[in-house]
Amino acid sequence: MERFEPTGGWVGSLADIMASRSPMIEALTHHRRPAVAAWANENIAKFNDRIARKREWEASQNRSRHETFE
Repeated sequence: MERFEPTGGWVGSLADIMASRSPMIEALTHHRRPAVAAWANENIAKFNDRIARKREWEASQNRSRHETFE
């Protein structure tokens, strides 16, 4: 699962980058190898939850930065 998250530096929203990778996991839910499909089915919801948590964190950081300049 960690391979679907960026490592190192990135520009912009981490949640957006992760969301762009979510379809790759979705595609694996139909994989011809049952073990791969099972992994994808077990982890797609977890990955999407991680994206949602990142979005919430990013939003709170943006609010904090915006409030400090007012």
